[in-house]
Amino acid sequence: MKVRFIIKFAFQFALIIFLVMQNIKINSSIKFTNTAIHTINIELNKIKNEISHVKNHISLMQSNDIDLLETKAMWTLGYSPKNAKILLH
Repeated sequence: MKVRFIIKFAFQFALIIFLVMQNIKINSSIKFTNTAIHTINIELNKIKNEISHVKNHISLMQSNDIDLLETKAMWTLGYSPKNAKILLH
């Protein structure tokens, strides 16, 4: 009777340890996934900002405002006006 109780207790204890270890493993995976998602969101925001800058430059280049002729000419020649950013490829 004592042997069966000891075996049953040992099995239950081993099962609890196994489940706790699995829980720790799952929690670690969730934390890793959340960190990866956060990093991806940061990079996505950077890309969105770059797209926004490019769209602004495209609208500047397509503008027919006479005051922007010099700026448009600078963009066309590959120069960037003061305090402006552009992606030159």
